[in-house]
Formats: sequence, structure tokens, C-alpha cells
Amino acid sequence: MKNYFLGVDGGGTKTNVCLIDEEGRCISEFQEEGLNFLGETSDIAQASLEKIISKTYEITVGGNLKSVSISTAGISHKHVQELISEVLISYKVASQILFSGDNKIALYSIFPSGYGTVLMSGTGSMCYSRTAYGEFRAGGYGYLLGDEGSGFDIGKQLLKKICISFDSGNVSVLAEYIKNKLGIHSIQDVIQYSYQGNFKKRISALSPILDILVEQNDPDANDILDSVSKSLIDLVSQVFSRIRTIPDEIGIYGSVLLKSKPIYDAVVSELSLAFPSIRVLTPVYSSGYASALVALRESK
Repeated sequence: MKNYFLGVDGGGTKTNVCLIDEEGRCISEFQEEGLNFLGETSDIAQASLEKIISKTYEITVGGNLKSVSISTAGISHKHVQELISEVLISYKVASQILFSGDNKIALYSIFPSGYGTVLMSGTGSMCYSRTAYGEFRAGGYGYLLGDEGSGFDIGKQLLKKICISFDSGNVSVLAEYIKNKLGIHSIQDVIQYSYQGNFKKRISALSPILDILVEQNDPDANDILDSVSKSLIDLVSQVFSRIRTIPDEIGIYGSVLLKSKPIYDAVVSELSLAFPSIRVLTPVYSSGYASALVALRESK
């Protein structure tokens, strides 16, 4: 009987799915609806997961689904793991279920062996390294305790510049640009924008504004860019201080690093200054295939 390994990387709007065999060959790769078991979208996520399992069974008729790796928002929460397990157990899926964090998906998307170092910056931020001597990390503690250099951190710094503009009475290009874009006319508007509803997602979504203002050589934007790049390099330095040898390569992952050219260039420049011999890599594999590799490499 042939063994198969399923990788599921769930996002808010879409889920990347990949099925591979024991040799790591991709058997099928497809997308489904979002997979977010937090809050009001839990029922939608359950239906999406059921579709994924049904489709997988159609593909693996006569085979054995040995392991499933699932990554989605809130995957570290026991409640989310229980909801996912209920669905998978009801379908008699796999002998092993792996709940994978973004760090594992990032690692395997760049280093298929599962060993290497990755610097991540999206909504949150983290540096993660897996070596023969163990696993090491810095950051990844959420927007209250960390996430420096993340999309949320950038958005927060942009909003703080507006607050300073209102408090000081000094007009800045950055503050005026964001005020006009968001329709902000008072400090109360800033507070309302920053604290109501799903503020984390809304504030993180401001981060692309930084690129526009950096391209205009705005000094406030350049200050934020400098802060972001230094914060991310600090995460790398903290990890490298704990592993036995500094690696020759580091992977970078996440929407902030991969979609923002100013931030990518600044971080690569800082890395080359701090660690002159290091080579920067970007993802080679899709998040679905990376998740499937987790199921293959880390199944018992």
C-alpha cells in the first residue's frame, strides 16, 4: 500500500493544499476556501477542511494517508487543534496529525531538508533556526510582546507619526499623506481607527504605505525603514548568538520581506554588513508543498 502525506496551509481567504508521496513527489496541489478556526469563520473553516479531506480521499483511493500537517491562524491554541482533530478523526484521517506553525512552513519552503535558518516578517516577525543541535528562535511573541519589524509594527509606527504631528502641531509629508488616505481629521479619528474592530489586520494593512513614502525619500519614512531593518537583524543576531556556527545561508519569508523592495533591500544590506559571508535565499516551494514536506519529514 502506497503512503501519502498531506500538507494544508490555511489563510484567511484561501488555503494551499498539497499531496505528496514517500519520495516527495507532488501528486496533487490545489486551493480551497480560507481556513480560519478563530471566531465567526469557524463553520466556514470546518466545511473547507471537509472538502479538502474528501478531495484527498478521491485522489488516494487504495492508498494510505499516513500523515497530515496543518498550519492556520491560531494553530497553537488548544481549542483550534481540538476543532481540527474532530474533523480529521470523524473522517478517519491519517495515523498522525501535525500542527505546524508558520516557522515550519517558512523553513521547508526554502530548506526542504528541514534544517536551516529563516527570518520571517509578515503580520508578525520571527527568526527561527533548526540545526543538528536543536531549535532556536527569537521573536514571534505577538504584537503585545514583540513582532518588531512586522507589518503591524510598521503600521503602528506610521500611526504614531500622525499622533506626533497632531500633538506638536508640526506638519509632515508622511502624516498628511496618511491622514488624506484614511480620511483622518483629528486625533480622535486616529484613536478610533487604531482600536476598533479587527485593528491588528487593519493596522498591518497600512505597511505598503511605507514603500511609497520611502520612494519619495521622506525622512520620517526613512526613519521607520531603518528601525524595521535593524529590528529584524536583531532577531537574526539573537539566534546566531546561540547556535554553534553561523550558517552560510539564511532564508527570508513573509509578505513584508518578499513584497516590499525597500525593506528587502535594507534587510539584505544589513545582513551583508553584519554577516559578510552569508547568502540570502527566498522560497523555492509553495506553502502547501512545504506543509506536505513537514508531514513527510516529521512523521513518526
